[in-house]
Amino acid sequence: MIRRQIDDDTWKRRVEPALAQGLEVKIEKGGKTVLLNMDHGFMYFKADADGSEWAELKPHHLAPLKAQYDLVDAPLAQHLQDDPSFKHKENKGKEFIVTEFADQPLSMVHHTQNKDGSNSHLTVENAHILAIKDLMNPAKRDVTSKSGQDKGTINERLLEDYDVADVDNMNFYEQPKRKGAKKKGDQDDFHLSMPLSQYLAFVVGALDKAGVRAEYGERMMTMADRMASDKKLKTTELFLRVGMDESAFVRSVLVIDDVLAAADKLNIPNEARDTFAKWWKVDDNEDPVPYLPEPTKDNTPAAQRPLLRSGTSMKDGTSFATVEKAYLNEFFLAFATAVNTFAPPPNH
Repeated sequence: MIRRQIDDDTWKRRVEPALAQGLEVKIEKGGKTVLLNMDHGFMYFKADADGSEWAELKPHHLAPLKAQYDLVDAPLAQHLQDDPSFKHKENKGKEFIVTEFADQPLSMVHHTQNKDGSNSHLTVENAHILAIKDLMNPAKRDVTSKSGQDKGTINERLLEDYDVADVDNMNFYEQPKRKGAKKKGDQDDFHLSMPLSQYLAFVVGALDKAGVRAEYGERMMTMADRMASDKKLKTTELFLRVGMDESAFVRSVLVIDDVLAAADKLNIPNEARDTFAKWWKVDDNEDPVPYLPEPTKDNTPAAQRPLLRSGTSMKDGTSFATVEKAYLNEFFLAFATAVNTFAPPPNH
């Protein structure tokens, strides 16, 4: 029997991403070091010690190579080799001050507050969805720089590269400390069931299940925790507000769920999943615009309900936004519960 030296999980998590990023991978057999690299979709190898030329590695040679060689080094992308920078960059608008960690590709959480210091909260950028799509892209397997990008340009890339309709940022706030009746935007019990810390753990866990190197999720979590600490906030005590970002939350969860293998998908009830599935491009739609089923008074399954194009009104004058809100109110808890019960990431 031949003992497998480079198992499939190691190859997927460490070797393939390094090769996709144009980095050289070192493997070893009996003291002989061999280099691997990728060029235009073809894998090449050469013996490091004897000065030989690069030669193409044929697909049928890959299995014996994995079985007979040990992995010496599959380097990380340079931005992960570098220590993270926690230098603040402030962007001041007319009403808000946004603080981020400048030039950090895996900094996916920034801080926002009013100019008078009120309304302090943390924002999960839609860039985390693009990062996940990039990390799962066989031609990239890495995140790209966010320098010069904003929410709009990120959505342009999501649409152009991955045919994903707009995903908004998500804002997480402390629970208000007030006496008397709740005000619009206050958290309800089912919103309080899922703090920012749990959503971030879900993202990291999904990356892990999708076979992404652990260093990506670890860096993403480190940056988020540091931003919270710098702003005297706790990710365990920040929540979405009612009627604010449920749409962005559900869309983000569905995009992440889509990249997971069948065995790892979230436990989202079929009715909830089907209701929102047509937010994205379907075969008979010319554009990948948001869709929602038309509301019905009977018990027609969600997947069989008529479609409603964003920006149009129902025959009775009901707007898309009203229909969307009704469905979000109905199914938000199902999605939050699925995130909360998602298996935690194993250690690698």
